[in-house]
Amino acid sequence: MAAGLVFRMPKLGLTMEEAVVTGWQVEEGDRFAAGQTLVVVETDKIASEIEAPRAGILRRKLARPGETKAVGDPLAELEVDGAHDTPPTSRAQPTSAPRSASDRILATPLARRLAQDAAIDLRTIAGSGPRGRIRARDLPTTAPAPTPELPSDGVAQARQRVVAQRMVAAKRDIPHFYLASEVDVTALESLRAQLKAEGRRLTLTHFLLASIARALRGQPAVNRLWRDDSIHQPASVEIGLAIDTPAGLVAPTLRDVGDADIWTIARRADALTDRARVGSLTAADAGGSPTMTLSNAGMHDVTWMTSIIPPGQSAILGVGTTRSIFRPDAAGRPELRRELGLVLSCDHRVFDGVAGLALLNGIRAHLLRPLGLLLTPSSEG
Repeated sequence: MAAGLVFRMPKLGLTMEEAVVTGWQVEEGDRFAAGQTLVVVETDKIASEIEAPRAGILRRKLARPGETKAVGDPLAELEVDGAHDTPPTSRAQPTSAPRSASDRILATPLARRLAQDAAIDLRTIAGSGPRGRIRARDLPTTAPAPTPELPSDGVAQARQRVVAQRMVAAKRDIPHFYLASEVDVTALESLRAQLKAEGRRLTLTHFLLASIARALRGQPAVNRLWRDDSIHQPASVEIGLAIDTPAGLVAPTLRDVGDADIWTIARRADALTDRARVGSLTAADAGGSPTMTLSNAGMHDVTWMTSIIPPGQSAILGVGTTRSIFRPDAAGRPELRRELGLVLSCDHRVFDGVAGLALLNGIRAHLLRPLGLLLTPSSEG
């Protein structure tokens, strides 16, 4: 027995207020299966595939690509089946044509495109998504990396409008103050070179993320957020990572990194970056409760970067380019060192100056002693 249902914009993250509709995957009059992607929407962080709650028919679209819709706004009118799902049928097939379960392959649009490009039979792939749905990450690593499809002008402008509105609101509503410092990374660069010679790769971003995680773990008083007009203490340490992609800057979340070693953080950060650059970030990647974000602009030849705090967070660390500079040694003789400029932007509702400095100096202390970051947090002396 079928029933009418208004399909609404879901809330994909704690700070999400609206998203841009970027494309429909089902046309009016088509059947769809439970868990099948109906529409793709894009926030200022990620593009998300919104799935059907139950099998049914898409009767009418209420949102066009390029339109910005708030959480809870109607997106479509559906006619959904009752307790028993019905196999989907496409526009090209009669609705009365029988289909076997083996003909149905649940896969995301990105996974289908990657499989087609690599001549991979999706019937041979075990999916990790709901109801065995195949995701891009399930495909063999031999599949070529896709060239991300840039959004159309209308969608891109709508997305940029969402980003602009959130940044204006963040700058207006969050009382920023800034703390700048230099940190000597000579020992860190030497350690990285030694690890590279041993075939073990760690980037500066990996060390920065690990340093932030250790500092937040060691000082719970600075791992806090301003939410609902009061200070909120998350149960775990989560960090946003600003990533430059063909479609623009995104900042997904590294979840629960307080007890993670640097190797785990590196693997997860690399996987997150890969997903961001091919446009396959998930709603989980944009969720969580990150208290701060890392924005490393060192590859752009900049000494200092003063950043706007992402909405819903309490701090962001802007990182400049590592530079060579002469400093006096213990005897007063000039010594060539490698230094990095850091700027910590803080929410004054959460931090006072002393707390902000405690966080920044905690990050600096771990960067100055990089060997400790190779240990697990529980074994670090």
